[in-house]
Amino acid sequence: MSSAKVHRPHRGGSTNSFRGMFEGNGIPGLSVKALTLAATILFATPALASDPLPCTDNRVLSQIHEHFKNAEQMAPPRRKMVSLNPREVLLGRPPASANRHATATTYIAASRYCEGRAEFDVGQPEPVYWRIDQVRDGADEAPRIDICHKRFDIFEDGCKAFRPGG
Repeated sequence: MSSAKVHRPHRGGSTNSFRGMFEGNGIPGLSVKALTLAATILFATPALASDPLPCTDNRVLSQIHEHFKNAEQMAPPRRKMVSLNPREVLLGRPPASANRHATATTYIAASRYCEGRAEFDVGQPEPVYWRIDQVRDGADEAPRIDICHKRFDIFEDGCKAFRPGG
């Protein structure tokens, strides 16, 4: 009699291959299709959010003009904004602080950073910064616009929170 050992694989298939995990050795009841579907849902869902409005969208510009109109009523000398000259700086992920209170169904999916030079009927032009967030609430989406400028800097940090990397 020979003392040589014969190697016999487990009944479920090879334990050394990725495929072997799903043939009875790994996670019971899950197929490759089910895992692929789960991964797609988990990792691709945020990418399905639409982009925030463009910096030059009329709704955005009218909200900025309205903001300036209200801000100028409170701080003399009163001025009227005559032009803005907007431009996009970055389209990307929102700052971490923007999703600080997010939930699994309500969060900011994307942010567009914009800046412009507001020109007034009197005085010097001033930089203006705004961030347009695309807010998801379950299946619904809506834009949110935050504005910052010299006379309206809520964090008093030179509008860093409204610029990329701020």
